[in-house]
Amino acid sequence: MTMNPLAIDLGKQSFHLHGIANDGVIVSQKVSRRRAQHQRRTAMTEYIGLDVSMKETAVSIRRGGERIWRGKCTSDPNIIAELVRKRAQAAKRIVFETGPLSVWSYHSLRSEGLPAVCIDARHAKAALDMAANKTEANDADGLAHLAEVGFFLARCALKASTAC
Repeated sequence: MTMNPLAIDLGKQSFHLHGIANDGVIVSQKVSRRRAQHQRRTAMTEYIGLDVSMKETAVSIRRGGERIWRGKCTSDPNIIAELVRKRAQAAKRIVFETGPLSVWSYHSLRSEGLPAVCIDARHAKAALDMAANKTEANDADGLAHLAEVGFFLARCALKASTAC
């Protein structure tokens, strides 16, 4: 049911929405603050940064301007895709830098239906060098932050997957 809101009565634990439904009926609905906050959190999209190395990939997931999860996994795109589906169902952008595994990772993640974006490592360097401690985890968090704010240049050109 959708309604055009007319008034909101605020309380400590809940609030009441008053409005007119699409069929013209006046509606009053009680909503708890906890439920409203949960709906707001789950409606937001996630942004993921990957710092891919030969053996392990550092992963950082951000939502609403905050890091919500950080960890590592094997540098296998199938495992990364499984982790993304488990931890970030509403992933809008998965950003990683160019490197030895970037072509494989990009095409594998895209074939899984994930929004992978590969950016030039030289373009990301300036933003990532601002971190106090240069670690894989901090690089992944920096890339996730770049994904969230959309502060990166056009995607880099990658070989076709058949050329690999």
